[in-house]
Amino acid sequence: MTGAVVAQVGPPVEPAAVMAAFGAVAVLLGLGALFLGVRTLRASADLDEFERVDARVLESELEENTRGKGTTYSPSIVYEYTVAGETYTNDDVSPGLVQGSNLRSKHEAVVEDHPEGEVVEAYYDPGDPSVAYLEDGSGNLEAYALVGAGGMALLLGVAFVVPFALSSL
Repeated sequence: MTGAVVAQVGPPVEPAAVMAAFGAVAVLLGLGALFLGVRTLRASADLDEFERVDARVLESELEENTRGKGTTYSPSIVYEYTVAGETYTNDDVSPGLVQGSNLRSKHEAVVEDHPEGEVVEAYYDPGDPSVAYLEDGSGNLEAYALVGAGGMALLLGVAFVVPFALSSL
């Protein structure tokens, strides 16, 4: 098709504006990832004040969630424990927001480490014994990855936004 005419709709888009928009999105994503990662790591650090208790595993299985093209896995473990004569039931495996991922073998190992019917160690909050976890969260690589990726996205976003902001002055 020689001689084809392409009509432009609207005013021309400035490349600097596109870069600034990209930078703004990167800043927002970076801040979100940083927030989630730091919140998860902080929850893990709070476990220093938790007490240990024996817990009996009532149910233990690997949950599989398929959406679109990807599948995520997470351990689903229900356990009970007794503190000061009162029995509690819980299903929180580790502290923080990062619970599932596409790493099937990692979550299978958690389920295998907490087989149904076994007595395992749990950590409970002495101020609120209904809050408990089976793992201390110290090996939570996803949280560290979120902090790292969030920091990089934030820096990248700022690198795109600042030159645009300075050129607009």
